[in-house]
Amino acid sequence: MFQILFLYVITACIMRAVLASAVTYSTEPFNETLAAEDIWLNQVSACTSADPSSVLKWNCGLPCQKTQVSNTSIAENQSLKILAFTGLTAHGCLIVFRGSANVLNYLEDFDFFMTNPYGEACPECKVHSGFLRNWQSLEPKIRAQISALNCQEKALSIVGHSLGAAMATLAAFELAAEYNVRRVYTYGQPRLGNGEWVSAFSSRMSQKNASYFRVVDYRDAVPHLPPDNFFSEGWEHPGPEVYYNATAV
Repeated sequence: MFQILFLYVITACIMRAVLASAVTYSTEPFNETLAAEDIWLNQVSACTSADPSSVLKWNCGLPCQKTQVSNTSIAENQSLKILAFTGLTAHGCLIVFRGSANVLNYLEDFDFFMTNPYGEACPECKVHSGFLRNWQSLEPKIRAQISALNCQEKALSIVGHSLGAAMATLAAFELAAEYNVRRVYTYGQPRLGNGEWVSAFSSRMSQKNASYFRVVDYRDAVPHLPPDNFFSEGWEHPGPEVYYNATAV
């Protein structure tokens, strides 16, 4: 239901958006046309549970009609109830991470402990242990899929909503070391790391000249979680944020 409401927010006839951060990593401005396509892609990801073949064949109804993706594959962890799909678009390679689909996902969302998975490469960096575990559970399949698509030679776009937004951001940080990550748009993204990790992420996106934007709907509570000083950990968001502060028709 939330995904449908969020789709309405983005595609309403009249919208007001505020770019709420001075930090940018790319010369590319926020592209609302691509953002609207992303919401349809998030709807496609929601179809995978009911009928995975419809995504593989790209005949999932209106969401598939609104977007064009070929050579699709699905990466899924059924025990964690998380999922992503990969494919090719006119812009290059694509990874879409599904948002929280059930209670188990929401419990995972609220596993607030931080961990440092990067060792000496980023000794002070810490990220949300649950989000990291979810990304790592899908990472081998996703890497195999984008390698098979020869994505090393193509631009890579990464998209996600809610829990999927957190995984998309972690994926972008790691995959940018090997792939030409050009666009990362997230929707309803929770906080997922400390200030040191945000600085490292910002630096890596800047080095890649990647277009990263974190889209927030004014009615969505998820971007405010975890609270910024929860357990005195210093949770932060990367920017820039695109904040939709009103919707009217």
